[in-house]
Amino acid sequence: MKYKVWVHIEQVDESLDDYQDIGEPISIGEFGNLDDAMKLRDKLIGTVDTACPKCGADSNQREFVDRRYLDCEAIQIIYTCKGCGSEIIEEFTLSEVFIDRKE
Repeated sequence: MKYKVWVHIEQVDESLDDYQDIGEPISIGEFGNLDDAMKLRDKLIGTVDTACPKCGADSNQREFVDRRYLDCEAIQIIYTCKGCGSEIIEEFTLSEVFIDRKE
């Protein structure tokens, strides 16, 4: 299994509710694990603190629970922290950066 990180550009006029894709999404990296793909994504959008807000456990101490799609605008990834059992929710705008899982 591999993970791909994609960059996508969209022209947006929110006052008219008008959204236009500009070109095609471009794959900018392939990785053997989700953590490495997320690190590239984080570099693209700025440094993101991925530690558990409750106990400080690193992102590799998470267990995937579920994903939720918020219409077609965003996705939430839900994890459980293996350090303290807290629920961690990450939210990504789908028009900014895509990560594909190819099997």
